[in-house]
Amino acid sequence: MQIEIKDKNFCHRFCYQIIRNIKIAPSSDLIQKRLKQCGLRTINNVIDATNYIMLEIGQPTHAYDLDKLNNILVVEKGKFFGIKGPAEISISEKTKNILLESANFNPADIRETSKKLGLKTEASTRFERGVDINLCKIALEKCSELISGDREKIIDIYPKKIKN
Repeated sequence: MQIEIKDKNFCHRFCYQIIRNIKIAPSSDLIQKRLKQCGLRTINNVIDATNYIMLEIGQPTHAYDLDKLNNILVVEKGKFFGIKGPAEISISEKTKNILLESANFNPADIRETSKKLGLKTEASTRFERGVDINLCKIALEKCSELISGDREKIIDIYPKKIKN
């Protein structure tokens, strides 16, 4: 899998993990209950896991259908990154393999893109306010634990270290 980060000032860190042989199904009763208590609707085990971890630790994560990516993901400003996943690579009931991502984006760029697209999400709201860059890998590990499948190693692309 190739990840191409077009602008290192936009995407400060990009962690991902490929998980193969997953089964899309309803989430556990516990996760469904907690998401509903927070005002979120449940969708399926994978999307619910990403939402659950975002609520638990504050770091948005996202899952892409690996088989729709054509072995490359180009991360660039002005697209949906940090706001919402594009429909053409989103997971569905037929998804078998995913790329699970946890990244850190420039707050001003997310705000600008969110306004331009007219799209405000939980993820964009969090990124606009700034998310601790150290949560990327932690969120990915926690989210991965909630999704059954064959996990590959975590890849951590951190091109421009940011001091806290």
